[in-house]
Order: sequence, then C-alpha cells, then structure tokens
Amino acid sequence: MGVILKVLVAVHSTAVMNSLIGLVSEITGITTIGYATSFQDTVSLMSIGAPDLLILEVRLRESSGLDVLGHIKENVPACRVIMITSNPYAEYRSACLGFGADFFFNID
Repeated sequence: MGVILKVLVAVHSTAVMNSLIGLVSEITGITTIGYATSFQDTVSLMSIGAPDLLILEVRLRESSGLDVLGHIKENVPACRVIMITSNPYAEYRSACLGFGADFFFNID
C-alpha cells in the first residue's frame, strides 16, 4: 500500500518531536514529510510538502502555534490540524478550536 497521509510535525521540543515522529512512522500508509520549530519553518515546509495533516504544538520557538494555525487555516484550509499542548487549560482548547483546529490533545 502506498502513502495515503503526509504529516508535518511542528513543536518546540526536540524530545516531543522525536516521540511524535517515531509514533507516526510506525503507522502504515503515513509518512512524516518534515518537522519544524517555528512559524517560518512550518509555513515554508507547508508550501513545499503539502501535508494532509499538521501536528502543531501550542507553543513553538520564537512564535505561537496559534499564529501558525490561523495562517494555515486561512491559506491551506484543506490541511487538518491537531493541536497539542502540555498545558491542560480549557482556555487553550477553546482558543485552538476557535482558530480552526480539527483536534486538540493534552500530551502531559
């Protein structure tokens, strides 16, 4: 079976990134097309790789995941976005879903 889902991972932590890439790589039919730690890196990789799914952390290096989420939903609305955070506050969930996130998970 060929690749059916292309995934981009954008998080601030190298440890979280490595864990997510490891988990995603074990799923048949899914490939990770790259990883990013900032707004600019994420937007650049989105334009090159055209992922089907973005796993995006609320907090990135030098920027907010919410800024990325807003940009992606405005410019690449077909891309599904899973927001993740280690902060279990309801305000984060509300903000992410309000900006257009398809899913929200606390990874703590």
